[in-house]
Amino acid sequence: MLPCTIFFKHGVVVGQVLGFDGLGGVDDFQTSALEDRMHEVEVIAHPEMTEEEKEEAKAAAYKSQIRKGFSNFQKSGSDEDSDFD
Repeated sequence: MLPCTIFFKHGVVVGQVLGFDGLGGVDDFQTSALEDRMHEVEVIAHPEMTEEEKEEAKAAAYKSQIRKGFSNFQKSGSDEDSDFD
């Protein structure tokens, strides 16, 4: 099964996304990728963000990067050695 999103404006098709190729090619795409695609075809307009909202979004993105970065940590053989030998 191939997911498909079709964008309509006043009853006319103005864009579509077939599969995940238009959203970064992964099935766990960022919601902002879909939002950006909808903005490109003028189905939605980006709301203006206040400075406080921009800072909150930046902080949330930073926190998610920290969690993802550590979860991808791979132990190597030298990590198993004891420093007290």
